[in-house]
Amino acid sequence: MKRIALILVVASTILARPAHAAIFDFTWESQAWVITFESSTQFTVTGPLPLSGHGTVTLADLASGGRSVQFDGGSGTLLATGDGTFNGPLTFATASPDTPRTGLGVLAPTSNGFTLIVNRAACGPDPGAAFSGIATPLSPTTTPAATTPEPGVWVMLSVGLAAVARLKLWRRG
Repeated sequence: MKRIALILVVASTILARPAHAAIFDFTWESQAWVITFESSTQFTVTGPLPLSGHGTVTLADLASGGRSVQFDGGSGTLLATGDGTFNGPLTFATASPDTPRTGLGVLAPTSNGFTLIVNRAACGPDPGAAFSGIATPLSPTTTPAATTPEPGVWVMLSVGLAAVARLKLWRRG
């Protein structure tokens, strides 16, 4: 019984996939256009209202192959497209007094970091917004911040431990 548990623990450790969480220096700019309705048929669009920021961005590899992006102005989960870029919904801050905006984000790796572009459609009650950011490494090396095993390994480990517990109870009874 101890052998089974030991084998499962060793297998889980061997099959673990590193989940890199790298922190980059991040400079970003955001713009928004605000629509104001004066009547049911007349409105005005003002903007762009710019907002910029500088800080850090955390880019983490997901076990599914995507990337998780988090920074002081927003966050999102991006999936690999097969051409080296990552796409997905991303929430970002704008200078307008409304809540943060969401748009389609495209992350493209560069030789020393990545660029992040997010756009919204310029139609409907929300006339649009745009976001762009450039990330560069804080240090020359990035190391994994955590190791996350694949979900299948956790299932295998759980089944094995449950089998050991049942066998132990069966021997007592």
